[in-house]
Amino acid sequence: MPSDDQNRVTYANHLVGMALGAIDIANGQIYFRSTNAFNSLPTATWALNGTGTNINLGAGGVYTYLFAEYRVFGAEVWYIGDLQWSHKDSWFQ
Repeated sequence: MPSDDQNRVTYANHLVGMALGAIDIANGQIYFRSTNAFNSLPTATWALNGTGTNINLGAGGVYTYLFAEYRVFGAEVWYIGDLQWSHKDSWFQ
């Protein structure tokens, strides 16, 4: 899966535009949109890259989406809106 900064923004924004529960093929990827309903979702922009198992979301409202790529299993995008927490979990490795 090509996963440079611009591709990650493209993947997230494609998901934002999909209907709940939809499956789509675009940009050379297969997309599965959850059935979680949100208010209007904002457009994704790139902010920074991280590594390892620590995720620091900053001081509330700093980030909108979290993109996680798994070595063999593809990637997931989460809407994190105004969450304020730091999470460490071994399954992120």
